[in-house]
Amino acid sequence: MKIERLIAIVMLLLENETMSAATLARRFNVSKRTILRDMDTLNLARIPIYAVRGANGGFGIMANYKFDKRLLTVTDLQTILTALTKLNDWTLDDQTRLTRDKLRTLLPQVHDPANLSVNDTPTTGRQHLAALRKTLLAAIQRSVLVQITYVDRLGKQTQRRIEPYQLAYRNASWYLLAYSLERNAFRTFKLARIVKLAVLEAPFSKCPLPPTEQPAPTDFKLVKLTVLVKKDVRDKLIEGIDTGPLVEMDQAHYQTTFVIPDNEYGYRYVAEFGTSLQVRAPAAFITHYREWLLQIVRLNGQ
Repeated sequence: MKIERLIAIVMLLLENETMSAATLARRFNVSKRTILRDMDTLNLARIPIYAVRGANGGFGIMANYKFDKRLLTVTDLQTILTALTKLNDWTLDDQTRLTRDKLRTLLPQVHDPANLSVNDTPTTGRQHLAALRKTLLAAIQRSVLVQITYVDRLGKQTQRRIEPYQLAYRNASWYLLAYSLERNAFRTFKLARIVKLAVLEAPFSKCPLPPTEQPAPTDFKLVKLTVLVKKDVRDKLIEGIDTGPLVEMDQAHYQTTFVIPDNEYGYRYVAEFGTSLQVRAPAAFITHYREWLLQIVRLNGQ
């Protein structure tokens, strides 16, 4: 996850003059502290990152920066290409394909990038989402209205006419930021809940987006968990979420912390580790998580 995020940050900074830490943090669903660590990592990789202070400040890449293939080894390039190959299936972005092809030209012929393999066969559901993303991205670029049939979390189905503005990938899900003509306000729609999409071909004039420095509204509470985790799932844990220091408790376990929503999304994430992860605090989350697990037991105990 980190290498993919670093590549994406560089690509964004090459396309934008500056971007704030808060904007990047929301874009990749990580903390601002994580973004600051990413900037340090990029600087150590000799990518000239600079910071601008003030209300309109942020991070950028020096205008005269040119990519020097001597900064990367063949192994580095192969790793980046592997990540881009996987990202390409998700984004279906022509610029990503172009970037991938440019990087391939940097590899010596003996290291044929065609030898790289990423086993990421798309499912029917992902193919549907990919089609939605491609259509919405075209509508965003052309500034034309679209009509969607949307199913909310309660299963209620409604039709919306919207002005599409931006696609975002957060918490392993795709979202669309759009202006709803029925609500006369910006709304965020989860692509997986869009069951039908039609491009209306009616142009619209874009208005300023909501202030990016304000935290996005949420309907859940974030909590900091203290957990005991088995060493054999260490890689899965640190690849999936930003953790605090891993403190060795004994030959088989680490103790660490991470922040997660106190809702079904958080419970599902913790449950993925099965008996390899024990939540030690806070007590309120443990109670809610236990109640959620009991509901599953009762549902399947018939």
